[in-house]
Amino acid sequence: ANHASNHFSALPHFVTKPSKNTTSQSTNWSGYAADSGTYTSVSASWTEPTVTCTKTAYSSFWVGLDGYNSTTVEQTGTDSDCNGRTPTYYAWYEMYPAYPVNLSKTVRPGDAMSASVTAGSNHSFVLKISDSTQNWTFSVTKSLSSAKRSSAEVIAEAPSSNSGVLPLADFGDRKSVV
Repeated sequence: ANHASNHFSALPHFVTKPSKNTTSQSTNWSGYAADSGTYTSVSASWTEPTVTCTKTAYSSFWVGLDGYNSTTVEQTGTDSDCNGRTPTYYAWYEMYPAYPVNLSKTVRPGDAMSASVTAGSNHSFVLKISDSTQNWTFSVTKSLSSAKRSSAEVIAEAPSSNSGVLPLADFGDRKSVV
């Protein structure tokens, strides 16, 4: 496996919890996290960004339950990474503390993505991710007895490894900035 396919296996996609009911700043994530109850489902849609690669760098786009104020995560999403000057795009799911699983489905920049995580009975979770441009859907049901379902997130992230936050891939479109 190349570095891009296992870069975040050491650390899950946790969101650092700020003070409750506030807007906060983070060094590696942007998005929305709700933590005022017990959550059964989260979903979002996005367009897979194009990365401009000048160095090895990473970016993740995902939805999930937990990880904001718990030590488990139930998440699925995509990465737009740079292995040096080579862009790499892929989908994945993660049921931390288990390692993330990368999918062999084709993901390309500009693809219309959607994903959801839904809690079921007996500590089960359905993780679903679809690429309507490539015409595929992946769904898996996994169990995690320690899951709290105490938060729901939609996040864009610079993933982390044992050495800390990894360089963020350039997925901005500077031409559209006025």
